Amino acid sequence: MKNIYKHVVGGGIFILIGINIILFAQSIALSDNLLKIEKDTQILQVENRELERKLYAQNSHVYLRSVAQQLGFIKKSDPIYIDSIKYTQN
Repeated sequence: MKNIYKHVVGGGIFILIGINIILFAQSIALSDNLLKIEKDTQILQVENRELERKLYAQNSHVYLRSVAQQLGFIKKSDPIYIDSIKYTQN
């Protein structure tokens, strides 16, 4: 009877050690995956900041003014007032 318990306890300990080794290996693999994901996230954050900078630069007043000048748009300096009835009634 003692012999059976020794084999059962020994086999149980052996199985638990095996499960522990498997879980340790899986945790190492998960850790590597997590590090890769964090690295990819940092790369994407840098790219996102660069794209935001480009977007702000292209939407700036200076850039839009230069593009408007290149396309031939001009700012009229004298406004047209609708004081006369000829503009409002056709």
